[in-house]
Amino acid sequence: MILKHFQLLTERQNTKESVYFSLKVGDVVHTLQNERDVMSLYVSVHDDPAIERLLIEAYKLTDDALLRLPSWVTVNFPSKFRSKESFITSLTEMRNQTESLTYKEVTRQFADDIGVFIDWMMNAVKEERDSDIWAELVAFHMLINGKECIGVQLSLGAYFFTHGGLDLKALLWYKANHDLGETFLGMFESYSAVAFKSRLDHIDIELESRMQVMQQKIIENTTEVYSTEEGMIWVENMTSYINQLNDVVRALADYITMRTNEEIFNHRLNVTVDVTVLVITMVVACLVSFVIYKISKSIDRVKKCLQEKTMHLEKEQKRTESLLSQLVPAKIAKRMQESIVEPEYFQSVTVMFADISNFNTFMSRSTPNELLELVNDVFDVFEKQLEKRNVSKLGSTGNILMVACGLHQKHTKRHTEDIANLALDLLDRVQQIQVKQAFGEKVKLKIGISTGAVIAGVIEGKLPRYCLFGETVVEAQLLLDTCLPLRIHISETTYSQLSSKKMYLIKERDDIPKKNGSVQKKTYWLCGNLNSTVLQIDLDVNNSLV
Repeated sequence: MILKHFQLLTERQNTKESVYFSLKVGDVVHTLQNERDVMSLYVSVHDDPAIERLLIEAYKLTDDALLRLPSWVTVNFPSKFRSKESFITSLTEMRNQTESLTYKEVTRQFADDIGVFIDWMMNAVKEERDSDIWAELVAFHMLINGKECIGVQLSLGAYFFTHGGLDLKALLWYKANHDLGETFLGMFESYSAVAFKSRLDHIDIELESRMQVMQQKIIENTTEVYSTEEGMIWVENMTSYINQLNDVVRALADYITMRTNEEIFNHRLNVTVDVTVLVITMVVACLVSFVIYKISKSIDRVKKCLQEKTMHLEKEQKRTESLLSQLVPAKIAKRMQESIVEPEYFQSVTVMFADISNFNTFMSRSTPNELLELVNDVFDVFEKQLEKRNVSKLGSTGNILMVACGLHQKHTKRHTEDIANLALDLLDRVQQIQVKQAFGEKVKLKIGISTGAVIAGVIEGKLPRYCLFGETVVEAQLLLDTCLPLRIHISETTYSQLSSKKMYLIKERDDIPKKNGSVQKKTYWLCGNLNSTVLQIDLDVNNSLV
């Protein structure tokens, strides 16, 4: 609750700052509107000393309002708004070019600049949408927009009453601002009863009626009398009306500030109450905690003793689990801790044996330390590749690795693909191992793969082993034994599984080895995967995509 009240307090303080900033921006907008109106009249009549004096006075009012602006919202476009200094420089350049400007150029340039300042003010409404005074904030900015439309009408009307008419483009521009201004002012009154009352208090009805008569002449684009004096009358009436609208702006801003201050006071009071309750609660909690501390002292001693024993047991359990997970697959290890693991029959499993074919050559050319270092590098590659896949490591004997897929892994229907991709990656990665010059050649793997039914179970003993039995295992071992270096030797069942995928390069083996004088089953070389960037085995595999 205290955080909520503190957040509301912060929001209301931000609202107050936003209203203050909007009011100061409104002062800048008002002075820019006044400068635009006088400058439009000046460029319409030229060389009128009285109007020139008014223009110089308008310059000073605008400069003072800009200097009083508490901060600046930096925007990159237009570039003049990057800083207050760059805007003042741009405004000064425009003032120096007054003699060469037309009333349309003056009106358009000021309208664009004032539009940017009004956008700054509108952002405050967006940020305070959930506030209780949101309706007054919307009315405030509707009034600012309506006042700007009146200002554009003033500039265009000054030319009308000094020259007797407007061209079609200027007339359409005037009508658009006239209609839009009426809309903004009408919406301003409807949003807030306070806004409606403020307008009744500050707007002179008689002045508004005179202004409407003159506005109608401009809309009809007809006047019998036009002169500098008529232009001055129009400017004076419209300026008075805009000043009265500005009084409404200030009255509404004062009301918003008052409401905001009330809300800030209430939220500060709530925060103070919340903090007081929190302090009392903390004092009581400390007293209760002291009593509990005395009681729990003896309990802590017993707890510490139990924790030490528990930590010792957990450490031993983790050591046991770690050792067991090295001997059998993780899921089997978990099941062994919970109950006896019964042997299982798997209809389709892919088994792979991998061997370093030139291991004996390395033995004859290296020291024991060098050989062990090489084997460690090879098995490090094996382990990293196994971690990436749903493949179970079933053991290793010397330089031979045995893995299987399709036992307890997810997506078991893809076990043949997983083993095939593993074999291709192993063949590629192992060849990249940097060997010592004394070895004379790179590591050459040979791999045998077979797919079929197996029986799996745990062989109990001092070191339990998870073993596979069946013809599939024997066949995979035989494929390894008859494999050539840097080759992946697969069975016919594995070939059948992969052939349906249409993305592997496979070639039938021509020189099928014989066993006991009899011809063996067909076997195949797995040469590559079209979807992989790893090394493709260099065989004649034209027309061998399956």
